[in-house]
Amino acid sequence: MVSGGASAYRARVAPQYTLTNVSGANEVALSLGAVIERSSNEAVSQDRNDPNASLGWKHLTPTSEFNLNARYLDESARAAELRQAGVVVSDTTRTTKGVAARWTSLLTERLNYTLGAFYSAITYADNDPVLIDYNTYGGRFTLGYQISPRDEVYWLTEGSLYEPTETGSDSTYYGSMIGFKRTISDAIDWDVRGGWLTIDGQGDESTWQGNLQLNYTGEQSRFAVNVGRIANPTGRQ
Repeated sequence: MVSGGASAYRARVAPQYTLTNVSGANEVALSLGAVIERSSNEAVSQDRNDPNASLGWKHLTPTSEFNLNARYLDESARAAELRQAGVVVSDTTRTTKGVAARWTSLLTERLNYTLGAFYSAITYADNDPVLIDYNTYGGRFTLGYQISPRDEVYWLTEGSLYEPTETGSDSTYYGSMIGFKRTISDAIDWDVRGGWLTIDGQGDESTWQGNLQLNYTGEQSRFAVNVGRIANPTGRQ
């Protein structure tokens, strides 16, 4: 990640096994996997053996759906922090343990809402002096209105708490967005939304946020484009 730095070739395999059981209105899914990576230059990129596991339960009724999911994930801190927060950190291991719940229900034939909550605990290996462990707690509410069978407008509001477990200050994030979804065909759909966010804590800030996503799902292929500006927590001090 620096000018004139050394390079490395990486070989990666990612086996994943998922077992699903459906019984009436309930579905339970257990997924186990790993990312196994070998590097030609460990001074640049370490060899990795990163396991992951998730357990989910889904319950359906004629007008609603409830989801409860727990997960465990090891991954490269360098790759995860760059993807999530746009910062470059050391090549160590980041471990995520978390649980999330979501309830979606119809109020009328066209009006629906979704309530969600989550908790995540992020820890880093090797006692890196730059990276600090932290917890996040959050919730989201979405209210949607079906204009037509293919078009929906919605309002989304969400908030979260960032809590370092050792040093540093807590901060809160809350924001709201208006969005529009359109299904162009059975294979193509898009979703655009925009609004405002506020971060309270060290370095208070209020600014805009937004996202545009385009999805293509074919019989044997899948393609997605996602462009946006959002706020995400990071373990870098």
